[in-house]
Amino acid sequence: MVLYFLKLTMNNNTNSREKLHPFKGSDSCPICGETDGDCRYSTDRELVLCHSHIDFDPNHPDWHYVRASKKGPWGVFRIRKDEAFNRTEWEAKKAERERDQLERQKEHAKNSLSIPDRDKALRKLSKTLGLSQHHRQALLDRGLSESQIETGLFFSISPNKPVPADIPPNLPGVINGKIAAADNGIACLAFDGEGRAIGYQVRIDNATDSKYRWAKGVESSHLPNIELPITVIPNGKDNGQVWLTEGILKPFVAAYRHGINAIGA
Repeated sequence: MVLYFLKLTMNNNTNSREKLHPFKGSDSCPICGETDGDCRYSTDRELVLCHSHIDFDPNHPDWHYVRASKKGPWGVFRIRKDEAFNRTEWEAKKAERERDQLERQKEHAKNSLSIPDRDKALRKLSKTLGLSQHHRQALLDRGLSESQIETGLFFSISPNKPVPADIPPNLPGVINGKIAAADNGIACLAFDGEGRAIGYQVRIDNATDSKYRWAKGVESSHLPNIELPITVIPNGKDNGQVWLTEGILKPFVAAYRHGINAIGA
């Protein structure tokens, strides 16, 4: 896929179409260090679009944050030229931020619910809370059968609805023994490669934006390894093919409607 962006000039009087290239392989983004292809750079390498710093200025010593991109999920950076910058102070603050982040990660890993316990608790929530007729019909309208809906462990979300007393208090989406959610919706579960339920997104009813939101409670939906769940739906033949799709609900529907192996994130 070829992406284009209006190249920014120092005096902002001239714009030209500039081909953008993804950072990948051994070529990493100079802002965040990622090589997954989500960040881009201009041919002359004086312009970078960083996916990790969309609306946040990291005060990089070599790159000046311009603004959030209007063309996609990036922060726009241009190379610094003849600008005074205290590199020593920046390095010290960067090291402090990294130490703080590491401590937060350790704390989350210590307090996070294990995968087997997540699976057990989410299956109990699904069985106990169940699906409203409205939500069940919404899933049937997407082409799922009753048995497939049961396999997906979908359940209805209602703010402050009580959960069983033995649901762990650190299960994402629960606070003080009640469902923690701002709106009604459908809990769409993510499964790991062993078929265990590892988290869920809420498909918000009648949302105009941000329709899918990760469950949040005392603990976030991040796994003990600090990553958000991806979902694995092995419903196709063992032909070596895996289809990738966006989100958590879409890969489940695609896998069962088309008989494919799907991964979503």
